[in-house]
Amino acid sequence: MADVLISQLPKTNAASDSDLLIIDSYDTASGGVVTKAIKWSDLYAKIASFPGGLKFPDGTALQPSITFVDDDNTGIYRQANDTIGFSTAGLPRVVIDSLGNVGINTLTPEEKLHVSGGNLKVSFSSSNELLFTAADGGSSIRQNNNLPLTFGTNGQTRMQISPLGNLLIGTDNERGGARVVVAGGDINVNGGTFSGEAG
Repeated sequence: MADVLISQLPKTNAASDSDLLIIDSYDTASGGVVTKAIKWSDLYAKIASFPGGLKFPDGTALQPSITFVDDDNTGIYRQANDTIGFSTAGLPRVVIDSLGNVGINTLTPEEKLHVSGGNLKVSFSSSNELLFTAADGGSSIRQNNNLPLTFGTNGQTRMQISPLGNLLIGTDNERGGARVVVAGGDINVNGGTFSGEAG
């Protein structure tokens, strides 16, 4: 059968049950390609009768079982029992394990979201970015822009660190250049003392 370009086929608005789908398949007996035709209605029936749905081999990060024609080292594979993996460039990038934990750059996530070897950024826009980092020197939560970092409970703001680095508790008003401002409450120091140096 001669090759036919898709652009040479007649145009149709929608396929009907009587239309034929031409399929080339490999015949193991003859070692050649066999061209077959199947009606759309028969194809629908066969798909509907698949036992247990579609099943794929496990695959690997390098050769995922669900992939793309022009990028066959990127796709979805079975990382382990009850664990699905996603890879790009032949490397594991994301896994979802049997507990529903999601791991980024780790194959064994220990929490609902586990990011290893990198930072986690939450952004509303380029001018409002919250960055969570963990490195050898310690961990940090950082607002990258000239905005406050706010902490709250029960749906209400309780404390914030202003863009100038001042700590505000129970208020959002910075007062007289004070580094710590507490409104509507006391400061209780049990067993300690306040100390400072003249600046």
